[in-house]
Amino acid sequence: MVIPSRLVAQGASQAQPAAPPSLRRTRRSNATAHPGLPDKPAPRHTSEQKQADEEQVRQANNAKKLALQNTYNRISTVQANMAIKQAEAKNLEHMAMHPRPSALQKEPHDELPVIQGPCYPCKLFVSSLCEPNIPT
Repeated sequence: MVIPSRLVAQGASQAQPAAPPSLRRTRRSNATAHPGLPDKPAPRHTSEQKQADEEQVRQANNAKKLALQNTYNRISTVQANMAIKQAEAKNLEHMAMHPRPSALQKEPHDELPVIQGPCYPCKLFVSSLCEPNIPT
């Protein structure tokens, strides 16, 4: 029987322990990357650029303050209007005229509905009318 050469080589390596393969691998996307950008120093601003940036921040803060002040003014106006309307409503409560109840006017009916009574059908169902009244 012929033993392949790779098996002979494996048998020889069993005598000496082999180092395990490294688990650290470079990703394919990082193989050609140039990581120098994070290490670059921050770009420097000239004094004119810094003043312009500070002016923009100052204007934005002033705009926020103005918008907030306008909002407070609108809220106070609405509250003042509500107070005036509530005071007027309170004054009108005392002066309110309450109409007197009037008798309801019923609509005239040409024909009365037929109602079935326990004795026989009649125009109006009244217990005394269900029995025929015979004058004596």
